[in-house]
Amino acid sequence: MRPADIRPEGFPASRQRGLQATVSAPGGEIVVYVVHLPSVRLGATGLTSAARDESAALLGTLAADDPAGRLLLVGDLNGTVRDRGLGPLTSRPHAQPSGFAFSRPAALPVVRIGQGLGRGVAGVGAGGDRKRPPSGARPRTPAVGGRGAPGSSRGESR
Repeated sequence: MRPADIRPEGFPASRQRGLQATVSAPGGEIVVYVVHLPSVRLGATGLTSAARDESAALLGTLAADDPAGRLLLVGDLNGTVRDRGLGPLTSRPHAQPSGFAFSRPAALPVVRIGQGLGRGVAGVGAGGDRKRPPSGARPRTPAVGGRGAPGSSRGESR
């Protein structure tokens, strides 16, 4: 496991935003990026997403340059897959959004900002639902299968 440097300009080294690891899975190794993009903030001039968008662009470059045939990107992207600020991640034909996402708040899920994107993997989805903790959050365990048919509706990439 090693850091994936997706810090926007001005963020100190102590504010690491991502990790990269190679994991063994059925069908071979998968490179996994676990990330937490900066939040969209309310400022004097309204909402600002510059830091989040810069991190998304850096992460998009890392993912595009990664030679791995099987890659997962999971974490808190602080935006939906339809957010244009996340275009560097979601507009690439090899990194299409999957159905795997966390919803917050659990009692009234309004927007899904936790996402899972994949390249060369099939069956990116939620599995192994467990009893909800007192917080009401819905715990999920990602389930990942082998390479699937390109273009299917299960989240694998083309």
